[in-house]
This record gives sequence, structure tokens and C-alpha cells, in this order.
Amino acid sequence: MFIETLTTEDLPLVGGLQPEGWPPITPAFQLYLHSNFCFPIKCTIDEQLVGLGATILHNQTAWLAHIIVSPSYRRKGIGAQITKSLIQIAEKYYCKTILLIATTLGEPVYTRLGFQKESEYVFLQNGNIQYQPEEIIHPYTVQFRKSILKLDHAVSGEDRSKLLMSHLDKARVVIHDGKVTGAYLPTLGEGLVIAETEKAGLALITERLAPDKNRIALPSENTNALRFLAANGYSEFLRGSRMYLGDPLCWQPSNLYSRIGGNMG
Repeated sequence: MFIETLTTEDLPLVGGLQPEGWPPITPAFQLYLHSNFCFPIKCTIDEQLVGLGATILHNQTAWLAHIIVSPSYRRKGIGAQITKSLIQIAEKYYCKTILLIATTLGEPVYTRLGFQKESEYVFLQNGNIQYQPEEIIHPYTVQFRKSILKLDHAVSGEDRSKLLMSHLDKARVVIHDGKVTGAYLPTLGEGLVIAETEKAGLALITERLAPDKNRIALPSENTNALRFLAANGYSEFLRGSRMYLGDPLCWQPSNLYSRIGGNMG
């Protein structure tokens, strides 16, 4: 078994490990290969690709993402070895906190490696929200850049500026008394929505879900958003565990109205 850096030459093989029910993984690994804060790796046995993973760095924090093992090679310790290699990358860059979102299958593996569960992400679908444009929502202009990055830092507890910068030009923001109180980044993963007020958050997830996006995931602590979604016909179909290794983050899950994805929270 060899664990090495993934290269662009490996990209055509990545789709062969596509897990059922997951969004397409090849575009994610393409992003990792072209981002200087991402470190994708591969596991091979007899020159066959059997496992994947990536470490994503946000200054002093890291996310472990897309830890995948071929069904034919599971329960052989490969997932644990990939995870250990990803942890070593994070530690090399002096990350104080390492995070991931675990499936039911993966959670016992991460628990044995010292990860602790701190929250759950709730997945909902099949609702029906009648969308009407909100006057409080505005298109992005450069004057909002610092405010959006500051809001994201307050909500996530992380410095994710390198990740967010290339998605700000398509952002939608809520302005109240001249201040940014919420932001929606439609091109970032599943469509990140962060807000410091319920009014801003609900307005933005209404736009996030309209007209043709009918799934959303957010932390279980955001009870205001969950009640709103349930009232509009959305039903829970899955949960995933948010886990951490190292120092716990000071983050605000009740202000996260739509996650980026399983790879970045």
C-alpha cells in the first residue's frame, strides 16, 4: 500500500471511486489540485487507485475532505491510514484544529483516531418555498468584501479568506442600517449562507433554495432555520457528524444557514 500526492495525471481515475449518493467528486479534486491551500493524496495497491483524501488549510485550521476507500478494499485499515496522512499534513503546517464531517460508516474510524463529535449537520429536501425578491438583498460590490470576510470569520471561527475570495463577485448580501448582516455565496460549494440575524438568514436561504435547488444542509443548532424549513415542507433525510481533533473552535453554528459542503463545513 502506497500513500502519495495526487497529481493531475490521476484525475481521470478519480471518478472510479465515486461514492453512491455523493455529489460528483472529480470537480472537487480538480479544485484541490489547483489550489495552493489544498493537499490531495491517493492510496494505491498494486498500482490500482483504491483510496483518496485531501487536507484543506485555513491558516491555523484544517479540514479533512473526501476520504474515500473503494468498496472492495474497506475494513482493511486504509481509511485510517489515509486519515493519518492527512492529519500529518495539517500538523506540518501547525494547524491547531482539524475538522471533518463524518458519515455513519466513517465516524468510528475517526473516533479511534481521537476525533470528538461536536455537532450534527441536518440534511433536508423536498420542500416548497414561494420565492419573492427581497429588497434587503443586494448584489456584491467591493465595499462589502471586508464585512463578508469578517462575518464568515465570526460564524466559522476560521480564516477562510483564501477560499472565499474567488467567490465574492457573485455574492448576495443583506444590508441593514448600512451594515452587512448576511451573505450568500452561490458559487461556493452548495451555496454558503451566513447571517448574524434571523431575518437576513431566512431571506438568503429562501433565495438559495429558489427556484430549482431543493436540498440544504445546516447545523442542528440553527433551530430558527430548521423550523422555517419544516414549515415550508422540508423533511430531514440524513445527518452527518461534525468532528474535531485538537483545540475546539469558537464558531457560531446557529448563524450558519447553508453549509459549503462535506469538505469544508
